[in-house]
Amino acid sequence: MNDVKTLVGESIDQALSSTGRNVREYDQQKYEQGNNYDGKTEIYDDQNASQSTDDDGPATFNALQDMLLICDKAVHSQKGGSAATQDAKESKESPDEVISKFEAEMVPMETSEEIDEEMASVCRLLASGGLLEEKVKAVTGTYHPPANRTTICPVKTNQAVWTILPRSAQVLDMKLQRAQALTVKAMIALVQAMNDIKEAARDKPSLNTTFKKLTDCFALMATNTRNQNLYRRDQIKARLNYNYKHICAISVPSTQELFGDKVEHLIKTQTEALKIKQ
Repeated sequence: MNDVKTLVGESIDQALSSTGRNVREYDQQKYEQGNNYDGKTEIYDDQNASQSTDDDGPATFNALQDMLLICDKAVHSQKGGSAATQDAKESKESPDEVISKFEAEMVPMETSEEIDEEMASVCRLLASGGLLEEKVKAVTGTYHPPANRTTICPVKTNQAVWTILPRSAQVLDMKLQRAQALTVKAMIALVQAMNDIKEAARDKPSLNTTFKKLTDCFALMATNTRNQNLYRRDQIKARLNYNYKHICAISVPSTQELFGDKVEHLIKTQTEALKIKQ
């Protein structure tokens, strides 16, 4: 610490001697010159105080800034050097030992049994790069919702709600719809595979486990789709006129329409009530 003080002291002396300037109050000088003075401390040259002007301030201020920077660097250099020296003395592990130690302390990700290597390669490619736009259109075009009413279909925003939304909210919801549409198409393909395996499992019980896995997959995707619908509702609610926010209630389930099948009646009733108030 004494070395730091000595180094700082030498830095200050060097900065002051190189500029020949000090900080003083020169009320008397300003008074003698007949100038208005606001009482602030100004910086001026020791040997040329009588010739001091307002231009001296910035130059001297810069000199003091340099002095403070020198002091700051001196202190940090001394502290940093001591810390680095201490770390160097304490660290006796090789790089390989350090890496091994970190690997041992990391929380491993839970994994299941390995899958076919070709399948793993396809998964890696698709997960990192996805499909080309043309391929996406070709794949999604082959899967359509089941004929019986299952609500496994792209969920659109009710037209009655759409017309009272600002343009910014419409643009955002269209982006969310496009992202959600791919998930819905995947669910349709999955439920068709589940239907095929369900029939085959009657004659081949070993497929029961496969059917269970597909069912779990569908349940997770269906839950995620519902969460996406709720997120879309929240985004619309934040941008919807205050008088219509109650139509975004979670208790109203989504169907093929985001806000259910009865929202048009709610909006019509609310609109008529507002007209009467006016």
